[in-house]
Formats: sequence, structure tokens, C-alpha cells
Amino acid sequence: MKNLSNIVGFQVAWWTCILGAANGFPFIGPVVMAAYLIAHYYFISSDRNEVKLIIIFTVFGTFVDSLLTLSGLVTYVGYYGPGSVIAPLWIIAMWSGFTSTVNHSMPWLKDRLMMGELYQNNHHKAPRKINFANRWFEIDLGYLFASFLQKLNIIKINKAT
Repeated sequence: MKNLSNIVGFQVAWWTCILGAANGFPFIGPVVMAAYLIAHYYFISSDRNEVKLIIIFTVFGTFVDSLLTLSGLVTYVGYYGPGSVIAPLWIIAMWSGFTSTVNHSMPWLKDRLMMGELYQNNHHKAPRKINFANRWFEIDLGYLFASFLQKLNIIKINKAT
């Protein structure tokens, strides 16, 4: 029941963020998300490590979406004012809410989207292979990030001989 409450609460808050911003009410979503997160803390998980995780990914998400804004790749509605480069509060609230679902209604995600180091058996099977993801549901984010940096000519991935 807690997992169902977790995903339903998140979905309601997430859609409120989106629809509020789209209809000229960018601050209603963050208020609903804050209420959801308070309820999550009191009724689903009061683990301090989870609170830390939510804070870390909220800061991370703010940084990522602010960089996207600054680069001009993304334009959002509901900014704080003209020329603002910080991601809007409704986007930041969505990062907080999403993080609250990872340990409860989406625990399967934790084992799939790792940096690749955790695919230890894969590494032992093919120690010279740079991509540790072998099965269709495994994603080696470290390899994907390194490949992206190589495409930008920032790094060079040397093939094992």
C-alpha cells in the first residue's frame, strides 16, 4: 500500500507541476509537491538517508536543468523573472518528487541505472570490454558518458589489445 501511495502521490504532484506551469500557475505544483514530500516523510519513509538522497538529487537536477537553460537548449515557462538562468521551481520540485519514488515504487530502477561498476560479474566475464552492460536491461552510464565525451573530442577511449 505504501508503494501505491508513493507512486500515486508523486504522479498527482508531478502533473500539478506540469499543468500548473503550462496554465500560468508555476508555483502551485511546487506547493503540492512539498505537501507530497511531507506526507512521504511521515507516512512512507522517515529515513534520513532518503532525505539526503532527495536533497542531493534536487541540487543535481537544479544544476542540470539550469545548465540546459543557460546553454539555450531548453526554454521553460514559469521562470523567476526576465533573464533568469536558474531552472524554474516547478522543475526543481519534480526532481525532488522523482527521487522519492526510487526506493519505493521504482526500486527496480536502482539495479538498472548504475554506473557499470556494479555489474561485477560482467567485468569478470569480459575484463577487456569497456562497456560492462551485457544484457538488454543493463545500462552502463559510465560507458555512455565516456562515449559522449569522446564524440566531443574531450577524451579518447583506447581499445584494449
